[in-house]
Amino acid sequence: MSNNPITNINANFQFPDQLEIIDLSNTRLHAIPLNAFHNLKQLKSLSLKNTFITTFKDMGIPEYFVLHYLYLQKVMISNIEKNFFKGLTIRSGLWTSDFRLCCHQVLNSNISLDKCHGPIDVISSCENLVGDVFKRFVIWIVGFITIVGNGIVLAYRLMLNRQIFRNAYGLFVTGLAFSDFLMGIYLIIISSADIYYQDVYVLEETHWRNGMMCELSGFLSTLSSETSTFFICLITLDRYLTITYPFGEYRLSKNLTRILIILAWLVGIVLAAIPLIISDWEIYSSNSLCLALPFSSNHFRGWEFSFVVYVGVNFILFILIAFGQVAIFVNIYRRKQSMSVLKNCRKRRLEDLAVAKKLAFVAMSDFLCWFPIGIIGYFSMKGHTFDRDVYAWFAVFVLPINSALNPIIYTIPALYVKCSANLERTAETSLITM
Repeated sequence: MSNNPITNINANFQFPDQLEIIDLSNTRLHAIPLNAFHNLKQLKSLSLKNTFITTFKDMGIPEYFVLHYLYLQKVMISNIEKNFFKGLTIRSGLWTSDFRLCCHQVLNSNISLDKCHGPIDVISSCENLVGDVFKRFVIWIVGFITIVGNGIVLAYRLMLNRQIFRNAYGLFVTGLAFSDFLMGIYLIIISSADIYYQDVYVLEETHWRNGMMCELSGFLSTLSSETSTFFICLITLDRYLTITYPFGEYRLSKNLTRILIILAWLVGIVLAAIPLIISDWEIYSSNSLCLALPFSSNHFRGWEFSFVVYVGVNFILFILIAFGQVAIFVNIYRRKQSMSVLKNCRKRRLEDLAVAKKLAFVAMSDFLCWFPIGIIGYFSMKGHTFDRDVYAWFAVFVLPINSALNPIIYTIPALYVKCSANLERTAETSLITM
């Protein structure tokens, strides 16, 4: 009966008593009547692979039934609960595509763990949302650094250095800090959820993935990732104009700057909200970290959108940033050649070079983040499967690390220099008064 368009089995239908193997794989069955297998005392193997069955009850297996083999690959179980298999006994093997069905919280005493054959989840374990202790530690650390670092930047810009808002660079850097701050909030939400679901995660996974907090987390991660890249692109544009046209021939006006900032946030919000608006998509619920990364070789609903955003859009933005960096270095080199005899231009050249080095570091960190993500996303789309640790580390470390690094690159060194200068002036004043 396998590979058959059958959608249901009549409630009065009974299989022949002597059957030992039943293969209902690759059918459109949503449920099997409870009494369908009742008389099959010699049944040893049952295959329900790639069917539309979603609960144990729909499998039609009587309680305290005995099977040697049960095949449940590519079966989307909707609700995992404790003692999911009731009193079923499996003597030889259970095969599944859902790691949750091989958890001790789900299996009963008649199905031993060594008889269950399923995949290992990329991120989670049966007990924890983030299965690896070290990865949990990394998420907390990166989240803490991201929130504190970007919080310092925002506080410094808003309270101690408001004059920087007079130019486009200051507004863009502040926007970047806020977008990165959102990534810190996302990481703390994930870390907190990991603690909340500790030891019972597998029983709560469906509730978590389809819940409001997971949707909020996915929204924040996408909004932060995209707007952060937008602002780095805008910062590169502003620095290019400043260095190429030092006398202000071309500048981003205040109105244009405001428009660009509003557009960056609007586009980011739209991209992050689309997976929530289209309810049929499984973008944020496709993994336990609620990320929209297109890393799964099993295409979830809406994966095309994730691929376009995280691979296509970000690749284009990175190319723009890279070209901007090259143009900035070329202009600095040319100016150095033309002004080498003018001593009073030395300070300006050093400042330009410092900015260029800073932006080059940003471009390199962006490259190390987004280029591998693009490569993995592309090959995942083609069906290639990478080692589970590759997916996990990109999700918990590589993607959010830029948000932790950006304040260190853009603001904290300048803040340190300014504080040091103030301390030196204070010390000099004290010596003079003495």
